Amino acid sequence: MEQPSDTLALLKECSSGIETGVSSIKDALEYAHSQELRDLLNAYKVEHEHLRDEVQACIKECAGDDPEALEKHTFSAAMGRVMSKMKINAELAFNDKDTKVASLMSEGCEMGSRTLTGYVNQYKNADKKAKNLAGNIIRIEDELCDKLRKFL
Repeated sequence: MEQPSDTLALLKECSSGIETGVSSIKDALEYAHSQELRDLLNAYKVEHEHLRDEVQACIKECAGDDPEALEKHTFSAAMGRVMSKMKINAELAFNDKDTKVASLMSEGCEMGSRTLTGYVNQYKNADKKAKNLAGNIIRIEDELCDKLRKFL
């Protein structure tokens, strides 16, 4: 049986992860030198933003009129974005080569994919739509990671 609480919890984790992904890509774009890497990152930024909008629409649909459930970001999600930004800026300040940009982005993609897979397993009673959205996020994280390998 599907549990609305599992569905909403999974969607919130999707939202948190996708927001961190969008923010990280934007930060990495500042350091990318080759046009090919910039184009790749921009394409996946757009794809992440599209999925972010889908997740937010599902959260609103699932939450109804509950203002607490409509809360977009938790403190931990905001901290994740801040920590990601700090890591990217600190590591790329001393080595802004495309290989380092690709390496950091690959690490982030792998972490995002692993983490969200764990949440899909944890919230196994979430509805099919939420699970499919999570699966799409995991898929684009894995795709981006694969495509970044040529820059390593």
